[in-house]
Amino acid sequence: MSKAKMELLFDARYKVYFCERQLGIADMSETTKAIYEFVAKEDTTIQRILNHKYFYYVSLSTIKRSVVELLGKGLVIATVGTNDKRERILTIP
Repeated sequence: MSKAKMELLFDARYKVYFCERQLGIADMSETTKAIYEFVAKEDTTIQRILNHKYFYYVSLSTIKRSVVELLGKGLVIATVGTNDKRERILTIP
């Protein structure tokens, strides 16, 4: 990979880091931050997170642990699905 591409990659990583610091989420795990950002992008469920290609290598238990952390901090809320009462829709309050 070229040096110019690596510099661009680091600049993007630094911008993400800076935004996360401003939002107060820099101390969270990478998985928890990614799930929080995913929920902010669109209302979702644990199953949809699990099926997304970004989270392909993340285990169900890790995803659940991150969701519980986000729920505990009040950053995400879970509501009962309209079609399937077992489903919990994750949203940003």
